[in-house]
Amino acid sequence: MRKNLIAAMFLAGTVMASPAFASVPVTSDLDTWKALTPGWLEDTEYGSGSTTSVTLDGGPTMTFDQSVGIPSIGSGWATWCCGYTGDVLSVSSNSITTTFNTAVNNFGFYAEPNDFSSFLVTLTTGDGAVLNQLVTGQAGAKFFGWNGGPITSFTVSAAPGANGFAFGDFFYEGVSGAVPEPATWAMMISGFGLVGGAMRRSRSTRVSYSHA
Repeated sequence: MRKNLIAAMFLAGTVMASPAFASVPVTSDLDTWKALTPGWLEDTEYGSGSTTSVTLDGGPTMTFDQSVGIPSIGSGWATWCCGYTGDVLSVSSNSITTTFNTAVNNFGFYAEPNDFSSFLVTLTTGDGAVLNQLVTGQAGAKFFGWNGGPITSFTVSAAPGANGFAFGDFFYEGVSGAVPEPATWAMMISGFGLVGGAMRRSRSTRVSYSHA
């Protein structure tokens, strides 16, 4: 056990990349990630029950290679970190691969093992960059992210014995041309109506002046 613990401590927080090509830079610090992603977005609500895909507000659609649960912190998932109380995606296996519907340049999330002990959690991007962190399941969720890209998929895994894990509180760069939410559409339509009304009033006014 001592050797395993030492190995885990050595790997925790390490970043590895394939020597064959330059991999995307990964980071375990949210503030660093934010500084490199002007105009970043955050999504904390993913629905309820279970799902195999999630569309982030103003961002990409994520499709998973297995079904995930959608508990909330304090209701279905006991702890997290940093005062977060939103939704997370729970994974019953030791690994999950997520594929984006469009390439993503800047992305990040928090992850925490199911068991309350500490386990190695690993992010592997589609281009081969790796970020390892030792994460405790007792209010110890940690940030995993990357700046740069484009990345079309990533894998999150936890060491055996973690009994699964959860990941969530997604941070990302907005996707150009993303489909607006229904409430946004309503505001846009209302705005169009106001503009149209103003144009009609303006046109009527100009006509009345022309007859003066």
